[in-house]
Amino acid sequence: MGRRFYREPVSLLALGAVIAAQGSNALAQDPAQPDAEASATPAEELQPASSTPPESINPAREVTDTIVVTGSRIPRRNLTAVSPVTVVDKEEIVFQGVQTVEELLNRLPQIAPSQGLFMSNNATGTADVDLRNLGASRTLVLINGRRLAPGDPFYPNPDTNLIPPTLIQRVEVLTGGATSVYGSDAVSGVVNFILDTQLDGLRVDGQASVYQHNNRDDSGIGEALDQRGFIRPKGNTVDAGRQSVNVAYGNSFFDERAHLTIYGGYFKTSELRQDKRDYSACAVDLRDDYETLVCTGSPVSYPGNFFTNFGPLTLGEGRTFRFGATPFNFSPWNFYQRSGRRWTGGGFADVEISDAFTPYVELMYLNDRTLAQIAPSGNFQNTQDINCDSPLLSEQQRDFVCFDGNFVGQDVLPIGDDDFVIVGEPTPFIDPGQARPISAAIWPLAEGPSTRA
Repeated sequence: MGRRFYREPVSLLALGAVIAAQGSNALAQDPAQPDAEASATPAEELQPASSTPPESINPAREVTDTIVVTGSRIPRRNLTAVSPVTVVDKEEIVFQGVQTVEELLNRLPQIAPSQGLFMSNNATGTADVDLRNLGASRTLVLINGRRLAPGDPFYPNPDTNLIPPTLIQRVEVLTGGATSVYGSDAVSGVVNFILDTQLDGLRVDGQASVYQHNNRDDSGIGEALDQRGFIRPKGNTVDAGRQSVNVAYGNSFFDERAHLTIYGGYFKTSELRQDKRDYSACAVDLRDDYETLVCTGSPVSYPGNFFTNFGPLTLGEGRTFRFGATPFNFSPWNFYQRSGRRWTGGGFADVEISDAFTPYVELMYLNDRTLAQIAPSGNFQNTQDINCDSPLLSEQQRDFVCFDGNFVGQDVLPIGDDDFVIVGEPTPFIDPGQARPISAAIWPLAEGPSTRA
């Protein structure tokens, strides 16, 4: 007949102590053992281990209401959803300390920087959202699920400068499958700003910030600036200040069936130009040795650069042609941060008439003034050809541009390092007054000088 085994919840430590105590007693009572008297333990000093209650050795665990779950087996909707949604909540917005909406969005990997405070050339004064770098016109911007209106009649894209930062609860970004719901306006995705339109009480936010930089010429372009005669930024600088104040107030009426939220804000920025930093005081390029830095820039500059089939020419002393080019340094005119000031205001109101009828009113106001500029204008290849019998050409200038191989219709192909071959035939100029070709009137390839601002 087989044996039956029963498992009792006995502590292994207590069971081992009982077995050890029983073995000591048997050893003390064995008369055949020569060292029995030495190994005997007085009864008054022997404390059997079994006398200790199991509860004192392994006390029961205290039961609490807190459950801590670790690991990554918690299901997340964004990992399994067909169209994942990226959510930036209010705590993250406060933690980042941003003052403009475009700063917050541009830190997301799915958003490409577009129009905003840090745009210099071609700036429109607006701040838009460009998902996946497909263009701001292909990104739909919503406020509480409703479309945000364009901010400029000449640039009809939603302007996020209208959005009050102090009321943003969270931002939801959807980059896939949005066209099936929102249409072709959401080809690249949807950005939905959820605002706290049920604010209860008064909220005041204020921020001030500056940029600090020590111009120590760590970039190594100081010598290049000196060679071109450009001003080298030096010393510690604190500039490009920004200040913002936002106020919002909300309250309920009619037994909390109606609610009103109003807000107002002021934002001011100071300019920061590229020539205020040692690493951007000029456009930088490498010489042919790929080691020496030189300051370059736009080819359209004063007193003018002319491009022929055999290299560029510029004007020297006495308005004579000489080989070489004088690039234009556009850094003193380009902004890292534009200056401006902005006033915002508005409100949200709703009244619950019934479960099926809740009218609402939303009003948003923006007065934004900012300065955008580019470098002084010039003759950007508007004058590509020069007539060789032009009375404006001196004899020295004519000798530099009117020769075989530099006429319109001709090209030069290099052969090896020191030789070339001329291909093509000169194209004669037809004088419209005489209606006949003039052999002396042949145009060389050249670019006229730009104007100085």
